[in-house]
Amino acid sequence: MCFGYRYSSKYNCQFNDAETHAAVLYEMELYKQFGGGAIVENTNHGIQRNVKFMKEVSQRTGVHVIAGTGRNDADFHPLYILGNEVSFIIIICAVY
Repeated sequence: MCFGYRYSSKYNCQFNDAETHAAVLYEMELYKQFGGGAIVENTNHGIQRNVKFMKEVSQRTGVHVIAGTGRNDADFHPLYILGNEVSFIIIICAVY
């Protein structure tokens, strides 16, 4: 479901509800049916990627899910990241 520009609606920034999970599974099943074998999932540390769900999607659909890396816009950085040194951010991202 899309409501325009990606940041214009808080709903566009939340991906861990049952409706979204069902939509992702449905789309990945279609993707697999049409020959898809792998995707890169770009939800990163800053916007709370859901590794358990990524694994579930892969196991249920047979599509390999590759976790992207990096950081998102500062608007999505948690407060403990903003203003910290790069070395601290690297450690935090490695742990989570």
